[in-house]
Amino acid sequence: MQMFVVAPMAAQFAPVEGSLLSGFAPFSVADFSQNLWPVEGPWLNLNPGPLPQIPMDMIFVGEQQHFPACTEMMPGQVHMATDPAFAADQMRSSTLRQRRPLEGCWQKPTTDHSHEYGQELDCKVVDDSEPEGDRSLEIADALLKQLQAGGEAQWTALSQFEHLAFASQVSSRAAQFALQNATGNHATLLASGLQGHVRRAAQSKHANYVLQKIIEVMPMARAGFVVEELLGVAHETACHRFGCRLLCRILEHLSPDDWATLNLLDELLLNVEELCSHTFGSYVVRHILEFGLPEHRHRIARALLPHVAWHAKHRLASHVVEAALRTCSAEDQRALAEVLVEEKHIAGLATHQFGRHVVRALLMLPGNIKNEAEHALKQVEGQIKHSRFGKSILQTLPT
Repeated sequence: MQMFVVAPMAAQFAPVEGSLLSGFAPFSVADFSQNLWPVEGPWLNLNPGPLPQIPMDMIFVGEQQHFPACTEMMPGQVHMATDPAFAADQMRSSTLRQRRPLEGCWQKPTTDHSHEYGQELDCKVVDDSEPEGDRSLEIADALLKQLQAGGEAQWTALSQFEHLAFASQVSSRAAQFALQNATGNHATLLASGLQGHVRRAAQSKHANYVLQKIIEVMPMARAGFVVEELLGVAHETACHRFGCRLLCRILEHLSPDDWATLNLLDELLLNVEELCSHTFGSYVVRHILEFGLPEHRHRIARALLPHVAWHAKHRLASHVVEAALRTCSAEDQRALAEVLVEEKHIAGLATHQFGRHVVRALLMLPGNIKNEAEHALKQVEGQIKHSRFGKSILQTLPT
């Protein structure tokens, strides 16, 4: 098997003097297939290009790499923030709830035991050291100078932009800096370097950040190619540890007249019940509930309803049920609540590690729903008062 990967070299990659890619060049490697990211299903149709990404099912602690005992790892940035070079991690209280990490998963050593109380795992694999940030800025400045030079240098810059997006964390950030600092027309030119490569970039641990930056800094009319190339693989993208981040960023910029994104949403909602309990897809569903249109919220509520009690006890789907109770219409809230407060369900939810959060969400709803939930809990008080979780619920009820 013959392929290309990026490695440091002293030679200049581009023929243009002052090229931004000093220190990066391709070389050939034989029989490296055992470390390739698996490509299945629709991803088989991707355009040829840079090396597929090595799996991220590992967490780096110091200089040692460890492979978690569990397969359901949370995304490295569960709240779908942009690259740490551009934004500090900020939790979305409206869509995320902190919980204990899965048993058996490797965690970053800590002296304050904060992870015992639901702090998210630290999955960053490269230091955000200042020299690397300076290097990214230097590369971005060189790229913009080539772009402004026009002619042959401009075409070289566009080719290099694609390479930068995939090559490494430093080069990916350089591509993001270039997008952020370029004028409108130059940013559009740079973004065009990834046209035809969106599906591959969506599963790249580096290039997915560049796609997010395109969605963030450019009007959707110019960034629409990103959405259009995801049509047909929406479900696979939502279930991908990097692709889910891109979909969430797209949803944050949804507008009612953005027909491409609306079509992408329709495709996602075809199998939304499966996404609700998926490790990565559940984050996409919660973003749809927060940023989608009323009709999208209604379709999610209808999908949850037949098995809402089961979803309410699931480690991930319970988040979706909570979000639906907060954001859906009053009619959908009542339909979900009527099932959850049934005597055969309410006691099990109140005493369950995850279900108790759904019960608390019921108690925060206005009007009759809250009253019915309180009444149902008092009816099963004898069953739940000896449970640690149930006892905490009962303490919130009016005497």
